Formats: sequence, structure tokens, C-alpha cells
Amino acid sequence: MAATMTCPGCGNDIESTDDLEESEAVTEIDTEGGTVTPYGDKTGDLFLCKACKRPLGFERH
Repeated sequence: MAATMTCPGCGNDIESTDDLEESEAVTEIDTEGGTVTPYGDKTGDLFLCKACKRPLGFERH
């Protein structure tokens, strides 16, 4: 059995991908010394809580 997570925005239990909504692809970035550096080869689909649309994480490609 896989672990579940709780959305910090609404308290909804996220038990499977049915509880998530897939959004647009996002690029991983580094913020160091006041600058932003994108990692062009590290992108992934953003996943939101289906109940409140809060971003919960992303899947790397």
C-alpha cells in the first residue's frame, strides 16, 4: 500500500492520481544570490489538488 498525503491547503487526503489535477509543464529553477537559473533539461508536469487547486508537486521528465 502506497503512502497518502494531505493537501496543506484544504486538508483533502490525496490517495491516488484521481485526487490530483495535471497542469502545465514547469521548469526546475535555482535561486541563488538573488538570481534565477533555469535547468532546461529538468521539466515536469505540475500536479494540483483536485479539490482546491493548490500546487502539490511535479513529475520530472
